[in-house]
Amino acid sequence: MRASEPVFDIDAALGRVRGKRELLRQVAALFIAQSKRLLTEIREEIDCRDGARLERSAHTLKGSIGTFGARGAFDAALRMELSGQRRDFDGAAALFMDLERKILELAEALEEVAKK
Repeated sequence: MRASEPVFDIDAALGRVRGKRELLRQVAALFIAQSKRLLTEIREEIDCRDGARLERSAHTLKGSIGTFGARGAFDAALRMELSGQRRDFDGAAALFMDLERKILELAEALEEVAKK
C-alpha cells in the first residue's frame, strides 16, 4: 500500500450499510473486537500448526475485512488463509506480522471514522 492510499474505502463501507454512519460505527466496533480475537486465534493456530483452523480463522477475518474495502488487510488475510490451506507454516510468522500490522492500521482508521 502506498502512503497516499487510504487504509479502507469509506465509500464502499458506507455503501454496504446504505449510507448510515451510525450503523458503520457499530459494524466497525464489532470488527475491532472480533479482529482482536481472531488475531489471537490465528497466532495460536500457527504455533500449534493447525492448518484447518488457521484457514478458517483467516477466512473469517478476510470476510469481515471485505466489509470495509480494505485491500491491504484483505490481501494479507488471504495470504494467511492460503498458508493454512496448504499447511505451509514456514513463512506464517512473517505473514502474521504483516496481517497484524494491517489490521491495527485498519482498526485505527475505523476508530477515526467512529469519532466523526
